[in-house]
Amino acid sequence: MDWKEKPKEITKTKSEDSSVASKEEKTELPNTSTQPSKPEAQSTPTCTVFKIENKGGNNQKITEIKWEEEKGKDANATTTNKTFWDDVDKACKGSDPQNKPSHNGKVYVTESNGTWVYSRDNQKEWASAAK
Repeated sequence: MDWKEKPKEITKTKSEDSSVASKEEKTELPNTSTQPSKPEAQSTPTCTVFKIENKGGNNQKITEIKWEEEKGKDANATTTNKTFWDDVDKACKGSDPQNKPSHNGKVYVTESNGTWVYSRDNQKEWASAAK
């Protein structure tokens, strides 16, 4: 009788193993669906950049810019504006929060005559921030 009982136990173990394997397969499927979001995270920053125009004036305007596109169009991106673009990148990544902070995931910048400026003082809540 002992011999008959042992194969039954083995059979149960095999069926349990197969059900565990199918559960593992099911959990792998959601992981593959999250992978497409990883390239998006690498290509886009986790912050939004806003350009402040007429800062402090009656016609002050704050508009969202696609900073990576602006950097691509900037003829001075590798010369006079290089430090600016590096600062924006640091602020977006949060890699230097003491010196290059953002404000709640937003980075505020100014531009005048082709020269872009990142300033710590501009990293605050602005009343007319438009999305």
